[in-house]
Amino acid sequence: MTLLEYAKSSLAEENWMVRYLSNELEDELQQEHTEMAQHILGRKCLIGFTDQFEESMRRFAKYFGWDKKVALRKVLDCEEKLSGGDNDVTVQFPVHNWKQEAPEGGEVWEALKLKNSHDLELFSYAKKLFESQAIYSH
Repeated sequence: MTLLEYAKSSLAEENWMVRYLSNELEDELQQEHTEMAQHILGRKCLIGFTDQFEESMRRFAKYFGWDKKVALRKVLDCEEKLSGGDNDVTVQFPVHNWKQEAPEGGEVWEALKLKNSHDLELFSYAKKLFESQAIYSH
């Protein structure tokens, strides 16, 4: 099965995060489900992103009090391990270049985008929420 065939099939995930947060696992999603998921993120979650890993870790440390309760060396060791730094266990996975097979705007991209429109809206909200939660890094 090609990636395009997968994206167009019933096997591909469809708005998994909105479904999970709104507890609507089977029926068609409505805007109210996306709004419920956004509400849950806004009230219950501290947002972090892997592409902003260090900033996210700083926020988590400050919010949870790790910067005061845990020795700085332990926090830095944890951060290093989580960011793929030098550690005792090395696991390597085959790398697949999804951007080459599914470039933004291409047929595969658009099929996945269509299937996950609610999750994309939730992701956009999460990015704004991350910016508004900058208070946790000061």
